[in-house]
Amino acid sequence: MEWAGIPRRSEENLVGFQRGFDEIRVDRAKRYFDIPENQSPTALVLGLHPPAGRDPDALTVEMEGTDGDAIRPCTITVRYSDSDYSCEEIVAAVRRQLDYRLSNQPAEVDEETTADDFDTEVDGVDAVNGASPSPESESEDSDISEGDNDEEEIELGRSVLDQLREKLDDSEWCAANEEALRDMAKPATLIDGQHRVKGAERCERGIPFAVCALVDCAWAEQVYQFTVVNYTAKGIPDQFITANAALSLTRDELGGLQDRLVQAGVKVIEYELMKVVEFDSRSQFYNLVNLSEKK
Repeated sequence: MEWAGIPRRSEENLVGFQRGFDEIRVDRAKRYFDIPENQSPTALVLGLHPPAGRDPDALTVEMEGTDGDAIRPCTITVRYSDSDYSCEEIVAAVRRQLDYRLSNQPAEVDEETTADDFDTEVDGVDAVNGASPSPESESEDSDISEGDNDEEEIELGRSVLDQLREKLDDSEWCAANEEALRDMAKPATLIDGQHRVKGAERCERGIPFAVCALVDCAWAEQVYQFTVVNYTAKGIPDQFITANAALSLTRDELGGLQDRLVQAGVKVIEYELMKVVEFDSRSQFYNLVNLSEKK
């Protein structure tokens, strides 16, 4: 939570891509983790921002082995703690990030740049290291519509970024939206698993997580990954889950897991019904229930 942000979409922060904070889901995750045996069933997905769009010293990745190796171990070092930065420093970091995204060319970053130099560089952004192009150059590079009036096409995403960039000059707006800005300024983004992390944060015990981290993950790639993870996710039909429990566990094993299954939201009643309908030879539907993964 100190170095991986959750850029949620809101009326004020249209550039965020995460769904809104759901207190019910967080509380459900917290109660799930309150059971000592329970750990996270799947990995968190993180996007580690490219150095040009963040404080380059905040997060470093050192790869071992050679480029041709199929598997290469690495060491990720994080030198960023959200609590160490003032609101003004956070605004400067977000401004640099937006300038990098709005620029048509990547920002150049000195490998020897330190965290102490970061804010000074942000305030002095120019066309070389990631400034937003001037109105004149932007109009020259803009796409032209195919209509007879030759009007410029509206690029919605860019216009939203421009609006946010302007709001960063409003100190009152920045103070009111400091939490959202802090999430954007962090050197990594939590692409998948926000409710699990927030639920785990509320627990007294330490909870380990497996993490899938995408190195030098640009903003567009983060949005892509979030879209694919959530758009393609499909729940397995209840009857398949029920059959799996019925066929894979003994009665005593299932009984031992029943409380945890109920707490995790699994419909244990489905198993009780299936015992009567599908697995009892006296049932009119004995061995006639479709137990495949298809709905």
